[in-house]
Amino acid sequence: MVRNTKLPPVTASITEAAKRMAAKTHLPVEKLERDLVKGTQAVNIAYARKAKENALDRGDFGEYRAWMIKEARFTAGVTQKQLAGLIGTRQPSIARLEDPEYKGQSLNTIMKIAKALGMYFQPPRIVRGPVSV
Repeated sequence: MVRNTKLPPVTASITEAAKRMAAKTHLPVEKLERDLVKGTQAVNIAYARKAKENALDRGDFGEYRAWMIKEARFTAGVTQKQLAGLIGTRQPSIARLEDPEYKGQSLNTIMKIAKALGMYFQPPRIVRGPVSV
């Protein structure tokens, strides 16, 4: 999926943390807020990416699809509610799609999410070649 650089909305807890840091460092609150949001977003993306790889290593494609959707949402910097609005559904539907235990994520839904986030989905291919077990 292609990266979108939009950041998530600043939450009250991030604003409060930025204010505390600004009081100690004398840096602008707005800059500290942006840095905190980017840091949180980077951690979420890295965690989702690693969980996605682990699911693929185990051959759990349902869990892989869930983490792929979550990673795309984190990368785009949108909430579940915002993503739901973009694809014409409700937040609980996005939460279900991102649940690693849920196995019903369709290719069509994944492509719809990717398009809504300004990304694209490149489905895996089956190729001819040697098989190792």
